[in-house]
Amino acid sequence: MLILVNLGAYGLDLYLTHEFLDGVDSPNLFNSLKVAYATVYWIIGLKIFYFMRGFEATSSSINMILSIIGDMKNFILVMIVALLACGFSFFMLADVDVKEDGD
Repeated sequence: MLILVNLGAYGLDLYLTHEFLDGVDSPNLFNSLKVAYATVYWIIGLKIFYFMRGFEATSSSINMILSIIGDMKNFILVMIVALLACGFSFFMLADVDVKEDGD
């Protein structure tokens, strides 16, 4: 129940921050706040996921998922390196003219 109260408080804080900053002409500030709150919500979701291990009905499933993720970390590392290598090589091969607005 406390976690749901925290989620509600974060959401209300984001809404009030938006209302407070409504007169401020700084969209970058509000976008930065949205990114910060999205990160906080993601971390809270992981926290809820972790605490679900305490319930008998979900503990075996959560432990199995964590075990699978732990076994996949070497594969994920290799996959990230391969994707970055391909992405950088295609970026270097791309022949794109970037034009400024008004040119």
